[in-house]
Amino acid sequence: MHKSVKTILHELNLMSGAIPDYLEALSSVGITADVSEELKNLKAEIEKLNSEQEKLKSDLKLKTEELENKGREAEKRYSELRKLVKIKVDQKSWIAFGIEDKR
Repeated sequence: MHKSVKTILHELNLMSGAIPDYLEALSSVGITADVSEELKNLKAEIEKLNSEQEKLKSDLKLKTEELENKGREAEKRYSELRKLVKIKVDQKSWIAFGIEDKR
C-alpha cells in the first residue's frame, strides 16, 4: 500500500534530521551527511510537485464547473430551438435537425 504524501514528507523530515546526530554510528554502513542532504532535496522536490498537483486539481475543478455551466447553457438553448423547429418546420423534416420525435 502506498503512503500518503504527508506521511512520506514526515518520514523524510525525521530521517534527514536525525542522521547528523548519529553520523558516527551510521558512517560504517555508508550513511553520511550527504544522505541527509539527499533526503532534504527529495522532500523539497516532493513538496514542489505536491503543490503543483494541488494547483492542477484546483484548476480542474474550476474548468469542470465551467464546462458543466456551458453544457447547461447549450441544453437550454437547444431545447428552445427544438421547440421552435417543431412549430415552424414540417414533421417529416425534423430528422434533419436531429429531432426523432413522432409528435
